[in-house]
Amino acid sequence: MSKEQSAINAPVSLPHLRLNIRGFHAAGLTSLPSWIPIEPDKQSGNRSNRATQPIRPETRWKDLAQLQRGKGQDKLLGSLRIVGRLRCLLSCFATLVAAISTWASHPELLESDLTDAELIEEISKFRSGAGHDFSYDPSFEAFGSTDSSEPDSSMKHYLAPFDRFSGDQSTIPVYAPFSGEITRVTNETNGTRVNKRVEIESSVNSTYLLVLFHLDLDEKYPQIYNDWPAHLWPEHLPDDPSYTTRTVSAGDLLGYADMRGSNDFDVAVLWTDTDGDRYWISYFDLMPDSIFSAYQVRGATRANLTISKASRIAVPVTWFGGRNDDDWVTLSSTATVPIPLWVVFAVSLGVSLQAFVLSRQKQKTLRNSRPMAD
Repeated sequence: MSKEQSAINAPVSLPHLRLNIRGFHAAGLTSLPSWIPIEPDKQSGNRSNRATQPIRPETRWKDLAQLQRGKGQDKLLGSLRIVGRLRCLLSCFATLVAAISTWASHPELLESDLTDAELIEEISKFRSGAGHDFSYDPSFEAFGSTDSSEPDSSMKHYLAPFDRFSGDQSTIPVYAPFSGEITRVTNETNGTRVNKRVEIESSVNSTYLLVLFHLDLDEKYPQIYNDWPAHLWPEHLPDDPSYTTRTVSAGDLLGYADMRGSNDFDVAVLWTDTDGDRYWISYFDLMPDSIFSAYQVRGATRANLTISKASRIAVPVTWFGGRNDDDWVTLSSTATVPIPLWVVFAVSLGVSLQAFVLSRQKQKTLRNSRPMAD
């Protein structure tokens, strides 16, 4: 047997077929050996007729090349699908990491809630349209947020007690949520009534400033301290010289919310980043689960207490001073304790078993009630 015939008859892998076909052409062969798969004749359906007919090697080479290209394309498509899925997974993972990092970007500084949660019926959402615009004020940029990209909104939370607890300034207690120092006390007015706006800087992390509004402040704290500059605030007053302390510890009673002629009081948090830029953030961003659980059992979630910046830009506030129910989270009057998953599974299993037993009993009763054949 010649070397050419040995090469032709030897089993070879698909990539070597191209060499064999060229060998056929060089050897002057006009037919292929039987071990090469040949398509049935499209007209007669007779495979042997095609095999014995003269074959142009370049035609067969095109067929085999197309076959290889088809397989290559399948592999390429499969690889692209895998790459696409990996990119999707990576994108989802990146989104999840970004969401977690955003949610966890602020420390859980709060050691106490600012009031007794059971007294509160409604809470306005961060970036809501409740009340008035409280986002970026260029005239007060030295004292508030420096982020001019925020759309007009209320970047604080109003807390509205149940109606039965409203009407005075001695029912809704207000506590210091974390330890720190009072850095500013200014007068606020509600009609003819005067109450206080109080700012407290955290002693654990001085980049966080808590702002409480409409507070009837206890007399041991300064009633005016570090008031706004006179050129910005015509009602500027000198510091109160007679007070006991400006230092507060978490849980200290600061006073009571002034609910005379008002439905709510409010809280805001100002955060300063490493570049010195300041941003309003949600009070609940600093709240650990151990405190937030008092709101969670009444139907609140962290997500529904905040309106995203993108959502606020998409739907600008046009109703300042009016009521929009979408601005508020209404808490249930009674706690709705989450049911553990194992309890749900056990109850579902019990119900299923009971239904199965009843079904079998019914089938047995039907069989016993059938008339017997004579």
